[in-house]
Amino acid sequence: MLGQLESRIWLGALTAELHFQLALALLLAALVAGGLKRWLRSAAWLVCSLLFFLPLWPVWRSVHLTPFKGGPTLRVAQAHLAGAALTAAQLASWLGQSRFDVVSTTGLGAAQRHLLGKGVVGYSTLPGHEPDALLFARDTLAPRRRPDAHVSLRVGHCDLDITQVNAASLLSPSAARTRSRQMRALLASDERKRSLYIGTLGSRSAAQDLSAFMAKQGLRDVRLGHGRLATGPALLGPLGLPLDQILVRGWIAVANADVSPAMVPGAHRTLYATLQLTEPRCR
Repeated sequence: MLGQLESRIWLGALTAELHFQLALALLLAALVAGGLKRWLRSAAWLVCSLLFFLPLWPVWRSVHLTPFKGGPTLRVAQAHLAGAALTAAQLASWLGQSRFDVVSTTGLGAAQRHLLGKGVVGYSTLPGHEPDALLFARDTLAPRRRPDAHVSLRVGHCDLDITQVNAASLLSPSAARTRSRQMRALLASDERKRSLYIGTLGSRSAAQDLSAFMAKQGLRDVRLGHGRLATGPALLGPLGLPLDQILVRGWIAVANADVSPAMVPGAHRTLYATLQLTEPRCR
């Protein structure tokens, strides 16, 4: 019975994750039918395509959920390696060129995590909750790990709480129990006034099993107003899935958000954002 329930949940999640691809397929069918002058069929396909595109409207429409009144900024990035090889030299070069303040890396192998965990000049290296994750933060931000395993940064005159997440894929039936356990842990996490959740959730932030977590924590996806920003698989480019996340809460404005090519072949595309702490006391 439990297995059947998990299968139904997974199939529902699969449908939700692939609705963008289905919308594109329906739109293509509408264009082909129009080219063949089968107008009725073309109109029907077009209407179906729009119905699939409709839930994606919030990620493209312009939104300003917090006012832009100046304040300290923070450049953050999330890179899921997916087991791809990344050397310490490559990481140091990439950090130097990108000039991010905080970088979350997930999907690291054990040996690779040990190697990269030795540190990069100018950055503090903090182990993630999961055994295949590391967080790099500029030394100037005075990063410190608290007893609850969260990371605290000093940005301007305010402290910013960072939680690195690394959840199992929603598209993997065999990982359903692990993901369920991880979702329960996220739901039980402390609510902080000014927070950033960064990492991979193995699904869109709007996935059904994340709704309670997103609502309880009052989190916003940095993609809102900036596009779908697919990250994996990297080979699919913008047609991939938005599996990596940067989620914010509180008076944190998203000045911009985008994706860049994968750090190394085989990794996900890197999701990054420039955040601005707009709370008056932070300035």
